[in-house]
Amino acid sequence: MINLIKSRQRSTSGFTLVETVLALGISATVLLPLVALLGQGMDQTERITSTDRVLRLSEALQQRLANESFDQVYEWIKSEKPFFVYTYLGTAESHEDGTAIADGNGMSSAAALRQGQSYAVARPMDERTYIDQESSVIEGRMFRVDLRVSALNTADQLPLLAKNYSGAALFVEAQFYSVANKLEYESSATKYEMTLHYVINR
Repeated sequence: MINLIKSRQRSTSGFTLVETVLALGISATVLLPLVALLGQGMDQTERITSTDRVLRLSEALQQRLANESFDQVYEWIKSEKPFFVYTYLGTAESHEDGTAIADGNGMSSAAALRQGQSYAVARPMDERTYIDQESSVIEGRMFRVDLRVSALNTADQLPLLAKNYSGAALFVEAQFYSVANKLEYESSATKYEMTLHYVINR
């Protein structure tokens, strides 16, 4: 009896190791720059969104500064206490200063969202109580604003008191910083966003 041993023929279909490595190298060469471009595009989109939000919230700051007395604004600038600007969910009821009372009453933001209305506000650090109440129902980003005397002012140094300021108007720089943690806004890390200029008339 003769046993025939059939030798297996090597399959010629499929890719060799060299072909696979070469294909991976070409793919990586093409895909890596595309991934980098995608990351840049996402960063650019985030910057545009952040800029748009700052510009919208800057109106709340401008309105707040316009509604206060020159002496009060002057004191805020001299004391270098920051402002915080943000949009929050509020009810139809209002505080003594006319701003809406925060909606939520311990509810989650999603539950508050169904009931509340959005309000943009600019609050100095002196209004910490209101900021604490509203921080849990803030929509989007919160910004810290540092008010500084602009180089456009003619005086080198501002007098200590507003009554001793001789100019007809005060030029102010408002530097906006996004706040990383809204619930710990006083100590949270911040990121510089932009500087806007305001004119405070006497």
